[in-house]
Amino acid sequence: MTEIRPPKAGKAWLVTEYDRRWPSQVDAAAVDPAMFTVIARTDFDSFGLVAKLVRWGIDAHMGVLFGLANQIVVAQAGLGLVAVIAYGYRIWWLRRPAAGPCRKG
Repeated sequence: MTEIRPPKAGKAWLVTEYDRRWPSQVDAAAVDPAMFTVIARTDFDSFGLVAKLVRWGIDAHMGVLFGLANQIVVAQAGLGLVAVIAYGYRIWWLRRPAAGPCRKG
């Protein structure tokens, strides 16, 4: 996916490429609107380890890192969480204190 943001007055065009396949890539370039030359560039290969881990973590969380397989894993994790919460409420409901007047010592 390529995203092109039009510039504000006196600013450069920002062109960003998102490649969601593994290994993911997020490259960006700033283009001078008057001369149509690249004036700045950021390559994903030059990112630090923490920045790459953050990008991959976000992509995994959103279900786009490994395509359909990642989406199935994320959906199963969500359904598992719902099941654990429902089971917790069921246990609480069955073992809740009996209703009635409160007694003091």
